Amino acid sequence: MSASSILIVIRSPSVDGGSPNDVTATKLRFRKGDIIFGRRRVYQRKLAVADFDGICSAHAMVLRAKHQVVCSEYLPVFMQSDYFMDRAKTISVGSLSPTINWKTLEREEFALPPLDEQRRIALLLCAFDTVLQSYRSVLRTYALVMHAVIDRFDNEIDEKSIGTLGEIIDRIESGRSVAGLGKPAEKGEHGVLKVSAVGDWQFLEGENKKVPPRYFDESLKVCVGDILIIRANADPRAIGRSCIVSEIASASPTLMLSDKTWRLVLKKNIEIDSLGVLAWTKSARFRRHILNQTGGTDAKNISKKRFLTAPFPCRAGSRFMDFAATMRQITGSKGAMKWRYKKAKHLNHGFVAKAFLIHSI
Repeated sequence: MSASSILIVIRSPSVDGGSPNDVTATKLRFRKGDIIFGRRRVYQRKLAVADFDGICSAHAMVLRAKHQVVCSEYLPVFMQSDYFMDRAKTISVGSLSPTINWKTLEREEFALPPLDEQRRIALLLCAFDTVLQSYRSVLRTYALVMHAVIDRFDNEIDEKSIGTLGEIIDRIESGRSVAGLGKPAEKGEHGVLKVSAVGDWQFLEGENKKVPPRYFDESLKVCVGDILIIRANADPRAIGRSCIVSEIASASPTLMLSDKTWRLVLKKNIEIDSLGVLAWTKSARFRRHILNQTGGTDAKNISKKRFLTAPFPCRAGSRFMDFAATMRQITGSKGAMKWRYKKAKHLNHGFVAKAFLIHSI
């Protein structure tokens, strides 16, 4: 590897009588195909291959492969491996913002396979990346189809079929404010949900903060099948974001609701589909109500009373059940595709780990 950039000093134009010499900024020039590597906080793994010529911050390194030692396709893959990143973290200096110096990095020695093997590894990883991109594209298409079905149902349903959400909700269970310890809980530990745990459609159980067992409230324990809603957030667009807890892995910690999350409990004496309810909370009609009823100055929020007045097609009968059934078919297919994507990603990670483990010994 070699530093391929040159330093460029940029001076600001004169403003309000000032001199251009008053402000200077140092930038690095890069060429198409160069690697731009963030040398501060390398654990964030900030690395990209440039597809155009330009300049970048001097907080980055600009690298170009020495072709007699390493092929250009292999180098960025190598630099994203644990083998390289672990070494990069070791030689970083500083506490608040650990940084790598080029003079230190250039003296490091790494075991590399022969050039022909580098090309084969890069070719295989490129094929993996193509497959993963295809899966991501299909998953994005599923998301578009889901929203199209929701929009069609929302537009076709008449006002006579619309009631309120309160007609199907038995109760709303509120979480509690618990001081977390600043890190996620692990298996056998207890945690409280962060707002980010309620994703759009998806429950993200890793988004939590560890809490001492004495502060854990069993009555607020998150369970499979729960419909979760965000009731408060600094961003009003996040209010009303919802998901269903479809599964909880056996290795997951025990989690509880936070003060910014609700659990919706549906009435048991009516025929209603929880996935249909979740899908409706993504509709334009429902979202307009939530945004209109959100209040607060700093942290935006919505009250239970106002939330329960949200429109809901509780008198749509079979049309709503057909809508829910369609959503179940789509989400089922999407789930199967997501499983294939995770499997391919796991195989990719396994191949990368094995390839670089062999050459790092």
